[in-house]
Amino acid sequence: MASPLLNRAPCLVCLRRITQVNSASVAPFFRQVRKKSGRPKDAGVIVRLLVDMKGFGKSGAIFRTERGRMRNKWYPTKKAEFMTAARLKELGLTKNDVGERDPMFGMQVEFGEELVEDAVEAVAGLPKGAIALNAGARQPALEPPSHTPAVEIEHIAPNRALELLTIMIPETITFERHLKNLPPIVGAGNTPKPAPSEEAEQPKVLSPLERRRAKMLEAQKPPEPEKSPEVAEAERQAKEEELGRERKRAEEDAERSREIHGSVSVRDVAGFIKDKMLLDPEASRIHVRPEDITFLGLAEGVDKVEKVGRFDIEIRTHVGRDRVEPVRKSVEVVAT
Repeated sequence: MASPLLNRAPCLVCLRRITQVNSASVAPFFRQVRKKSGRPKDAGVIVRLLVDMKGFGKSGAIFRTERGRMRNKWYPTKKAEFMTAARLKELGLTKNDVGERDPMFGMQVEFGEELVEDAVEAVAGLPKGAIALNAGARQPALEPPSHTPAVEIEHIAPNRALELLTIMIPETITFERHLKNLPPIVGAGNTPKPAPSEEAEQPKVLSPLERRRAKMLEAQKPPEPEKSPEVAEAERQAKEEELGRERKRAEEDAERSREIHGSVSVRDVAGFIKDKMLLDPEASRIHVRPEDITFLGLAEGVDKVEKVGRFDIEIRTHVGRDRVEPVRKSVEVVAT
């Protein structure tokens, strides 16, 4: 016998559940996706102002502006005109003549005369209304009040300045610099070996027979012809020239060995002197400029040295309106 459950018809709720499509599974197919437009951004329209406009420019200015502003505001009120290609050609202009708007046009703040007078009176320390009272005489009262004390600068006596320069500046000012051409370092383990050609030849020990043969050959050798005075003088001059060239090369090598990286200029010396003078309150009022320092023994106009050694300098300076006697010191450049 068949079961009564198998012959029972399904209800409508079950049929709807079976036939209904899941909305979540098809949602991605109905979702709207936006993308960027491929059209370029509108750069606006070229216009020419017919009147002065605050924040944009004066009459006749040509620039780009938004289409809506021109279409809805400026063109109906005849404040600007469109600059088409035909209009540009008519005015003898090109697109290169198109400028930019002037956002600061008409934004300048104008001060009234009263504000200017108040500012001048405040800076000069005058009572309020002093300029207005003197306006008829055309002589503004710009003099400071009588109670303002005058500033006085105390000057140093020339003799005292000379004494301070002599005491505060050392006799020898030393600067350290690196050499350009460093000498070769010779140590215990890296002593250079002489070349084979430069090695001293060891004297050869001759046997008695070889000594007699050498004497016989020496006796048979014809005597050398006596040189004429002209030839002897020429040889002597050649030797002297060779010695002179060797001495010159030695002097040039010595000068090259003294060359330094950079230089020591009068500006360096002035900076050193300034640092020394600042150590004393009284001496700090003496100002030594680079123009007041001169290297002695160098060509005129040379204000620096580029080699190691000891050099004399002369310091001339002013104290107040009096000129102090020159002070002579030495500058020593040493290699590091």
